[in-house]
Amino acid sequence: MSFRSRAVPRPALVVLALIAFSACGVFESQESEFPDAGPNGPDSLYAGIGRGIPFGETGLPPELFRPPNTGAILPVSRSTVGAVLRAAQAGKLRLVLNLAGSGNHYRNPDGTFNMAIWKSRIDTYRDVDFAPYVTEGLILAHFLMDEPGALNTWGDRAVSRADIEEMARYSKSIWPTLPTAVRAPPGWLLAGDTTYQDLDIAWAQWAGPGHGASRGLTAEQFRDANVAQAKQLGLGLVFGLNYLDGGDGSSGIRGTSPEADWWQMSPAELMHVGTVLAAAPYSCAFLSWRYQPEYERRPEVRAALDSVGAVAAARGGTSCLRHDST
Repeated sequence: MSFRSRAVPRPALVVLALIAFSACGVFESQESEFPDAGPNGPDSLYAGIGRGIPFGETGLPPELFRPPNTGAILPVSRSTVGAVLRAAQAGKLRLVLNLAGSGNHYRNPDGTFNMAIWKSRIDTYRDVDFAPYVTEGLILAHFLMDEPGALNTWGDRAVSRADIEEMARYSKSIWPTLPTAVRAPPGWLLAGDTTYQDLDIAWAQWAGPGHGASRGLTAEQFRDANVAQAKQLGLGLVFGLNYLDGGDGSSGIRGTSPEADWWQMSPAELMHVGTVLAAAPYSCAFLSWRYQPEYERRPEVRAALDSVGAVAAARGGTSCLRHDST
Protein backbone atom coordinates (compact mmCIF):
# COMPACT_ATOMS: atom_id res chain seq x y z
CA MET A 1 0.00 0.00 0.00
CA SER A 2 1.46 3.35 -1.02
CA PHE A 3 -0.25 5.48 1.62
CA ARG A 4 1.93 5.53 4.75
CA SER A 5 -0.67 5.64 7.52
CA ARG A 6 -0.23 4.81 11.17
CA ALA A 7 -1.97 1.78 12.64
CA VAL A 8 -4.31 2.65 15.54
CA PRO A 9 -4.82 -0.19 18.06
CA ARG A 10 -8.47 -1.12 18.80
CA PRO A 11 -9.85 -3.27 21.60
CA ALA A 12 -11.86 -5.62 19.41
CA LEU A 13 -11.60 -7.15 15.97
CA VAL A 14 -15.24 -6.25 15.35
CA VAL A 15 -14.44 -2.59 15.80
CA LEU A 16 -11.46 -2.93 13.48
CA ALA A 17 -13.61 -4.53 10.82
CA LEU A 18 -16.31 -1.86 11.08
CA ILE A 19 -13.79 0.95 10.86
CA ALA A 20 -12.02 -0.64 7.89
CA PHE A 21 -15.32 -1.11 6.09
CA SER A 22 -16.70 2.38 6.72
CA ALA A 23 -13.42 4.17 5.95
CA CYS A 24 -12.44 2.13 2.92
CA GLY A 25 -13.31 4.80 0.37
CA VAL A 26 -11.49 7.49 2.32
CA PHE A 27 -8.25 5.56 2.57
CA GLU A 28 -8.36 4.57 -1.08
CA SER A 29 -8.44 8.24 -2.05
CA GLN A 30 -5.57 9.04 0.30
CA GLU A 31 -3.47 6.16 -1.00
CA SER A 32 -3.35 7.69 -4.45
CA GLU A 33 -1.59 10.77 -3.07
CA PHE A 34 1.53 8.98 -1.89
CA PRO A 35 4.29 7.23 -3.86
CA ASP A 36 5.71 3.86 -2.90
CA ALA A 37 9.04 4.22 -1.14
CA GLY A 38 12.01 2.52 -2.78
CA PRO A 39 12.85 -0.80 -1.11
CA ASN A 40 16.61 -0.46 -0.93
CA GLY A 41 17.27 2.81 0.88
CA PRO A 42 18.94 5.84 -0.74
CA ASP A 43 20.58 3.74 -3.46
CA SER A 44 17.14 3.10 -4.98
CA LEU A 45 16.53 6.84 -5.24
CA TYR A 46 19.92 7.69 -6.65
CA ALA A 47 20.42 4.72 -8.97
CA GLY A 48 22.25 5.91 -12.05
CA ILE A 49 22.92 9.50 -10.96
CA GLY A 50 25.51 9.12 -8.20
CA ARG A 51 25.19 10.25 -4.60
CA GLY A 52 27.11 13.38 -3.67
CA ILE A 53 25.26 15.72 -1.32
CA PRO A 54 21.87 17.32 -2.03
CA PHE A 55 22.20 20.59 -3.95
CA GLY A 56 19.29 22.95 -4.47
CA GLU A 57 17.22 25.83 -3.20
CA THR A 58 14.22 26.95 -1.21
CA GLY A 59 11.04 27.05 -3.24
CA LEU A 60 12.33 25.14 -6.24
CA PRO A 61 9.43 24.57 -8.71
CA PRO A 62 8.63 20.99 -9.78
CA GLU A 63 9.74 21.57 -13.37
CA LEU A 64 13.27 22.02 -12.01
CA PHE A 65 13.32 18.76 -10.07
CA ARG A 66 16.24 17.59 -12.20
CA PRO A 67 20.04 17.91 -12.26
CA PRO A 68 21.94 19.86 -11.23
CA ASN A 69 19.26 20.13 -8.53
CA THR A 70 19.25 17.12 -6.25
CA GLY A 71 17.65 18.73 -3.20
CA ALA A 72 15.12 21.38 -2.16
CA ILE A 73 13.52 23.01 0.86
CA LEU A 74 9.78 23.12 0.30
CA PRO A 75 6.82 24.29 2.35
CA VAL A 76 3.95 21.81 2.15
CA SER A 77 0.49 21.28 3.57
CA ARG A 78 -1.35 18.07 4.43
CA SER A 79 -3.20 18.33 1.12
CA THR A 80 -0.06 18.82 -1.01
CA VAL A 81 2.62 16.72 0.68
CA GLY A 82 1.82 13.53 -1.22
CA ALA A 83 2.08 15.22 -4.61
CA VAL A 84 5.34 16.90 -3.60
CA LEU A 85 6.83 13.57 -2.53
CA ARG A 86 5.74 11.94 -5.78
CA ALA A 87 7.26 14.71 -7.93
CA ALA A 88 10.50 14.71 -5.94
CA GLN A 89 10.82 10.94 -6.18
CA ALA A 90 10.36 11.10 -9.95
CA GLY A 91 13.08 13.76 -10.16
CA LYS A 92 15.39 11.95 -7.72
CA LEU A 93 15.36 14.95 -5.39
CA ARG A 94 15.96 14.85 -1.63
CA LEU A 95 13.58 17.05 0.33
CA VAL A 96 13.75 19.13 3.47
CA LEU A 97 10.05 19.51 4.29
CA ASN A 98 8.71 22.62 5.98
CA LEU A 99 5.56 21.07 7.44
CA ALA A 100 4.34 24.09 9.42
CA GLY A 101 4.81 26.60 6.61
CA SER A 102 5.98 30.18 7.02
CA GLY A 103 6.11 31.96 10.35
CA ASN A 104 3.01 33.95 9.44
CA HIS A 105 1.00 30.84 10.28
CA TYR A 106 2.16 30.58 13.90
CA ARG A 107 2.76 34.10 15.18
CA ASN A 108 0.85 35.85 17.93
CA PRO A 109 -0.82 39.20 17.13
CA ASP A 110 2.30 40.97 18.45
CA GLY A 111 4.51 39.00 16.04
CA THR A 112 6.02 36.63 18.62
CA PHE A 113 6.18 32.87 18.24
CA ASN A 114 3.21 30.71 19.28
CA MET A 115 4.29 27.15 20.09
CA ALA A 116 0.74 25.82 20.46
CA ILE A 117 -0.23 26.93 16.97
CA TRP A 118 3.00 25.51 15.54
CA LYS A 119 2.26 22.14 17.15
CA SER A 120 -1.31 22.19 15.89
CA ARG A 121 -0.02 22.60 12.33
CA ILE A 122 2.35 19.65 12.79
CA ASP A 123 -0.54 17.59 14.14
CA THR A 124 -2.30 17.72 10.78
CA TYR A 125 0.29 15.20 9.49
CA ARG A 126 -0.09 12.68 12.32
CA ASP A 127 -1.72 10.12 10.03
CA VAL A 128 1.30 10.14 7.67
CA ASP A 129 4.22 7.83 8.30
CA PHE A 130 7.28 9.52 6.81
CA ALA A 131 9.66 6.76 7.95
CA PRO A 132 9.78 4.82 4.64
CA TYR A 133 10.67 8.00 2.78
CA VAL A 134 13.43 8.76 5.26
CA THR A 135 14.82 5.27 4.73
CA GLU A 136 14.59 5.69 0.97
CA GLY A 137 16.47 8.98 1.16
CA LEU A 138 13.60 10.99 -0.32
CA ILE A 139 13.09 13.03 2.87
CA LEU A 140 16.29 14.46 4.29
CA ALA A 141 14.82 16.36 7.25
CA HIS A 142 11.92 18.17 8.85
CA PHE A 143 12.55 21.94 8.67
CA LEU A 144 11.33 23.23 12.01
CA MET A 145 11.73 26.97 11.60
CA ASP A 146 13.53 29.72 9.73
CA GLU A 147 15.88 32.10 11.56
CA PRO A 148 14.62 31.83 15.15
CA GLY A 149 17.15 34.44 16.27
CA ALA A 150 15.95 37.15 13.86
CA LEU A 151 14.33 39.77 16.09
CA ASN A 152 12.60 41.57 13.23
CA THR A 153 10.94 38.30 12.23
CA TRP A 154 9.63 37.37 15.66
CA GLY A 155 8.21 40.55 17.16
CA ASP A 156 11.52 41.74 18.63
CA ARG A 157 11.73 38.56 20.73
CA ALA A 158 13.93 35.75 19.45
CA VAL A 159 12.52 32.26 19.62
CA SER A 160 14.36 30.57 22.46
CA ARG A 161 16.82 27.75 21.95
CA ALA A 162 14.77 25.71 24.41
CA ASP A 163 11.76 26.19 22.13
CA ILE A 164 13.77 24.88 19.17
CA GLU A 165 14.66 21.74 21.11
CA GLU A 166 11.02 21.34 22.16
CA MET A 167 9.94 21.58 18.53
CA ALA A 168 12.48 18.89 17.64
CA ARG A 169 11.26 16.73 20.54
CA TYR A 170 7.66 17.11 19.41
CA SER A 171 8.54 16.12 15.85
CA LYS A 172 10.47 13.06 17.06
CA SER A 173 7.54 12.03 19.28
CA ILE A 174 5.54 11.56 16.07
CA TRP A 175 8.29 10.50 13.61
CA PRO A 176 11.24 9.12 15.59
CA THR A 177 13.44 8.51 12.53
CA LEU A 178 12.82 11.84 10.80
CA PRO A 179 15.85 14.15 11.27
CA THR A 180 15.09 17.66 12.50
CA ALA A 181 16.68 20.85 11.19
CA VAL A 182 16.53 24.55 11.98
CA ARG A 183 17.91 27.36 9.86
CA ALA A 184 20.12 28.71 12.61
CA PRO A 185 23.92 28.67 12.56
CA PRO A 186 25.78 26.49 15.06
CA GLY A 187 27.21 29.58 16.76
CA TRP A 188 23.73 30.83 17.63
CA LEU A 189 22.71 27.41 18.94
CA LEU A 190 25.87 27.29 21.07
CA ALA A 191 25.27 30.67 22.66
CA GLY A 192 22.66 29.42 25.12
CA ASP A 193 22.74 26.67 27.72
CA THR A 194 20.29 24.36 25.90
CA THR A 195 21.31 20.74 25.47
CA TYR A 196 20.14 19.37 22.13
CA GLN A 197 18.90 15.81 22.30
CA ASP A 198 16.34 15.83 19.49
CA LEU A 199 17.63 18.54 17.15
CA ASP A 200 19.84 16.95 14.48
CA ILE A 201 20.93 19.64 12.02
CA ALA A 202 22.18 23.21 12.17
CA TRP A 203 22.16 25.46 9.11
CA ALA A 204 24.82 27.99 8.17
CA GLN A 205 23.81 30.37 5.39
CA TRP A 206 26.29 32.75 3.84
CA ALA A 207 24.74 36.23 4.09
CA GLY A 208 27.73 38.16 2.76
CA PRO A 209 30.78 39.68 4.44
CA GLY A 210 28.70 42.51 5.91
CA HIS A 211 25.75 40.64 7.40
CA GLY A 212 24.63 37.87 9.69
CA ALA A 213 26.77 34.94 10.74
CA SER A 214 29.21 35.58 7.88
CA ARG A 215 29.90 39.19 8.86
CA GLY A 216 33.60 40.02 8.60
CA LEU A 217 34.57 36.51 7.51
CA THR A 218 36.06 35.02 4.40
CA ALA A 219 34.34 31.98 2.95
CA GLU A 220 37.07 29.78 4.39
CA GLN A 221 36.76 31.31 7.86
CA PHE A 222 32.97 30.94 7.74
CA ARG A 223 33.30 27.30 6.75
CA ASP A 224 35.85 26.46 9.42
CA ALA A 225 34.00 28.25 12.24
CA ASN A 226 30.67 26.60 11.47
CA VAL A 227 32.14 23.14 11.05
CA ALA A 228 33.97 23.45 14.38
CA GLN A 229 30.84 24.68 16.18
CA ALA A 230 28.61 21.99 14.65
CA LYS A 231 31.10 19.35 15.74
CA GLN A 232 31.12 20.83 19.24
CA LEU A 233 27.33 20.50 19.35
CA GLY A 234 27.33 17.06 17.77
CA LEU A 235 24.96 18.28 15.05
CA GLY A 236 24.88 17.72 11.31
CA LEU A 237 25.43 20.80 9.16
CA VAL A 238 23.81 22.23 6.04
CA PHE A 239 25.52 25.06 4.15
CA GLY A 240 23.89 27.45 1.71
CA LEU A 241 24.03 30.89 0.13
CA ASN A 242 21.73 33.88 0.15
CA TYR A 243 21.92 34.55 -3.58
CA LEU A 244 19.89 37.74 -3.56
CA ASP A 245 21.33 39.53 -0.52
CA GLY A 246 24.66 37.81 0.21
CA GLY A 247 26.92 39.79 -2.10
CA ASP A 248 29.78 42.14 -1.27
CA GLY A 249 28.63 44.80 -3.74
CA SER A 250 30.86 43.67 -6.60
CA SER A 251 27.80 42.64 -8.65
CA GLY A 252 26.56 46.24 -8.64
CA ILE A 253 22.99 44.91 -8.35
CA ARG A 254 20.95 45.77 -5.28
CA GLY A 255 19.39 43.03 -3.19
CA THR A 256 15.81 42.58 -2.06
CA SER A 257 15.74 45.82 -0.05
CA PRO A 258 16.92 48.83 -2.09
CA GLU A 259 17.35 50.91 1.07
CA ALA A 260 19.61 48.38 2.80
CA ASP A 261 23.26 47.64 2.08
CA TRP A 262 22.36 44.32 0.49
CA TRP A 263 23.63 43.13 -2.87
CA GLN A 264 23.03 40.20 -5.16
CA MET A 265 25.92 37.77 -5.30
CA SER A 266 28.03 38.04 -8.44
CA PRO A 267 28.86 34.95 -10.50
CA ALA A 268 32.44 35.11 -9.17
CA GLU A 269 31.15 35.16 -5.59
CA LEU A 270 28.79 32.28 -6.28
CA MET A 271 31.63 30.26 -7.72
CA HIS A 272 34.15 30.97 -4.95
CA VAL A 273 31.96 30.88 -1.82
CA GLY A 274 29.77 28.11 -3.17
CA THR A 275 32.73 25.89 -4.04
CA VAL A 276 34.34 26.41 -0.63
CA LEU A 277 31.17 25.49 1.23
CA ALA A 278 29.93 22.69 -1.03
CA ALA A 279 33.30 20.96 -0.81
CA ALA A 280 33.40 21.00 3.02
CA PRO A 281 33.52 17.30 3.97
CA TYR A 282 31.48 17.71 7.18
CA SER A 283 28.43 19.30 5.53
CA CYS A 284 25.57 17.01 4.52
CA ALA A 285 23.76 19.27 2.02
CA PHE A 286 24.08 22.54 0.13
CA LEU A 287 20.69 24.26 0.04
CA SER A 288 20.37 27.96 -0.65
CA TRP A 289 17.92 30.82 -0.35
CA ARG A 290 16.11 31.13 -2.72
CA TYR A 291 14.87 30.23 -6.19
CA GLN A 292 14.49 33.42 -8.23
CA PRO A 293 14.01 32.83 -11.97
CA GLU A 294 15.16 36.25 -13.19
CA TYR A 295 18.43 35.92 -11.29
CA GLU A 296 19.10 32.36 -12.41
CA ARG A 297 18.28 32.99 -16.06
CA ARG A 298 21.42 35.10 -16.39
CA PRO A 299 23.86 32.82 -18.28
CA GLU A 300 26.86 33.67 -16.11
CA VAL A 301 24.85 33.03 -12.92
CA ARG A 302 23.51 29.74 -14.27
CA ALA A 303 27.03 28.63 -15.20
CA ALA A 304 28.32 29.43 -11.71
CA LEU A 305 25.48 27.54 -10.02
CA ASP A 306 25.99 24.56 -12.31
CA SER A 307 29.67 24.52 -11.37
CA VAL A 308 28.87 24.51 -7.64
CA GLY A 309 26.29 21.80 -8.25
CA ALA A 310 28.98 19.67 -9.88
CA VAL A 311 31.16 20.07 -6.77
CA ALA A 312 28.25 18.91 -4.59
CA ALA A 313 27.58 15.96 -6.90
CA ALA A 314 31.22 14.85 -6.73
CA ARG A 315 31.28 14.90 -2.94
CA GLY A 316 31.19 11.78 -0.85
CA GLY A 317 27.84 11.53 0.92
CA THR A 318 27.76 12.69 4.55
CA SER A 319 25.01 11.82 7.01
CA CYS A 320 22.84 14.63 8.36
CA LEU A 321 22.14 12.64 11.51
CA ARG A 322 23.62 13.68 14.82
CA HIS A 323 27.35 13.18 15.13
CA ASP A 324 29.48 12.18 18.09
CA SER A 325 30.74 15.51 19.44
CA THR A 326 33.74 13.85 21.01
